[in-house]
Amino acid sequence: MLRKIFLVFCLFCMPHMTLASDDKGLSPEVVVSGFYHDYLVAADIPDMESANDLSLKAIFKYTTEHLRALRDNNDSGADYFLDAQDMCEEWKSNIYTKTISANNHIAEVNLKLGYGKGISMYSIHLVKANGKWLMDSVKPTFRGSIYCPRQAEGEE
Repeated sequence: MLRKIFLVFCLFCMPHMTLASDDKGLSPEVVVSGFYHDYLVAADIPDMESANDLSLKAIFKYTTEHLRALRDNNDSGADYFLDAQDMCEEWKSNIYTKTISANNHIAEVNLKLGYGKGISMYSIHLVKANGKWLMDSVKPTFRGSIYCPRQAEGEE
């Protein structure tokens, strides 16, 4: 009987424990690209409730309380993490990150979303909290065009 309980524990609990501990080993670049992938995929879900749940999950997994407060106090009308009112479809599959500087406590990562004239670039500041890298600020640095490449090419 104990053997069956142990087997069930190993099958169902161990993978989740491993996944939770893996978050601590993620590099700043992986945190930024993971957040933006999850956030952009969530935003593309037609069911608004499911989309909101998934985007909040990404926000709570990858960001600090400080960044969440900045987002909550944003009254610009644009999505805080994208500095845009609309997102380009191709951003989900065109996420590029590069660590500019890092030490044991803070890191700066440049993020590029998109391609061609539709590139948007950001500077992401991360802090290490409880052994995990978390995004602490997002600053847009460049917006190539107000149009997405597919929209500009008439493929909308």
